[in-house]
Amino acid sequence: MKVSTKEKRLDTMELQLTPREWAIGLAEEMRSQPSEAEFVRVVAEQPYREWPWVKPFFKLAKQAEERHPGKKPEDIRMGN
Repeated sequence: MKVSTKEKRLDTMELQLTPREWAIGLAEEMRSQPSEAEFVRVVAEQPYREWPWVKPFFKLAKQAEERHPGKKPEDIRMGN
């Protein structure tokens, strides 16, 4: 399966978002649906890693790994 350039660009942008920016994005996704039930139904059809309340944790973990890639205890602590 080929990944489009748009998706690659979005992935690199998402890696630089702060937790506050992720929260704003989640609020926007919720507002885009007519009701809470509809939002949950739409989200449930997506893969687990793409759920709006789960996705930031995977991206932020990857961001921490890129910023503090070392295996020293000090680097691991900074990554968490």
